[in-house]
Amino acid sequence: MAKKEAHERILRTATELFYRHGFKRISIDEICSKAGISRKTFYVYFSNKNELAIEILRQIFESANDGFIAIMESNNSFSDKMNQYILFKLEATRSISMEFADDIFNSSVKEISDYYKSINEKGTEITRHYFKIAQDNNEIRKDLNLDVIMYFSDRLTDICNDPAFQSMFPGYKEMVTHAVKMFIFGIINHSSTDSF
Repeated sequence: MAKKEAHERILRTATELFYRHGFKRISIDEICSKAGISRKTFYVYFSNKNELAIEILRQIFESANDGFIAIMESNNSFSDKMNQYILFKLEATRSISMEFADDIFNSSVKEISDYYKSINEKGTEITRHYFKIAQDNNEIRKDLNLDVIMYFSDRLTDICNDPAFQSMFPGYKEMVTHAVKMFIFGIINHSSTDSF
């Protein structure tokens, strides 16, 4: 087996197992068995399971970051960009189990929690950068605090992952479109001349 192939097989297998069962519940032996490699081969590429989990997180972040930047650099309207962004985030997280999310978000392993914190901060920085550009281009109201906008944007994904909210819609696209419209346009009729 070629070196690159063994490395990719480990990553692919671990990603599948971690997504389904979480990081804590999967052993190196299970990864090796399912990948069809020896423990010795595993240790050629990764010194431990934490290092493997961090590599998977890095790949997840890079993919999410690349997708977000492509959406934000498009010529679409800001509301279309937000709709695409939320759909993208939902699709990216659809195959991740609650166990895996919990293992990452609430990790007791310092390397993993530190790495997650650093990529989360970087993602927030990138999002804030593009939201600031949108605000400077009058696509987002200038009288709104950018920190508040960031907070509500982050909560939008949480709302869309709520089964009670999901049950209100026939499909994901309709749900996301409705949520984005609420976030972008609010509940006030735009023909209203009232302001506060």
